[in-house]
Amino acid sequence: MKQTDIYTEALICLKSILHADHPEFKNWIDWLERDIQDWTQYREVAHHLRAYGGMGSFNDLPSMRGIMTTSFVFSSHFVMLLVIFMAKGKEFLQRY
Repeated sequence: MKQTDIYTEALICLKSILHADHPEFKNWIDWLERDIQDWTQYREVAHHLRAYGGMGSFNDLPSMRGIMTTSFVFSSHFVMLLVIFMAKGKEFLQRY
C-alpha cells in the first residue's frame, strides 16, 4: 500500500467534504483535484495557493452561500496552514 503524506490526505479530505456536502462547488472540487495532482507529481503548491485571496476565493466559499459548518471551516483553515507549512518549512515551525 502506498503511503500518502499529510498534505495529500488533507487535500483529499477537503475534496471529499466538498463532494459529499456541496457538490454544487464542482469548480472547487476540480481545483482541489488539480492541487492533488500537482503535489503528487511535482511537489508544487502554486496552484493551491492561488485559491486563497481576493474576491470569490476559497476563503469566501462559506459566506458566498451562507454556509458555515464547523468541519468545512476547520478543513479549509487546516489545509491553508498545511500549505504554508509546506512552502515555508522550518520558518513556519518557528513562528507557530
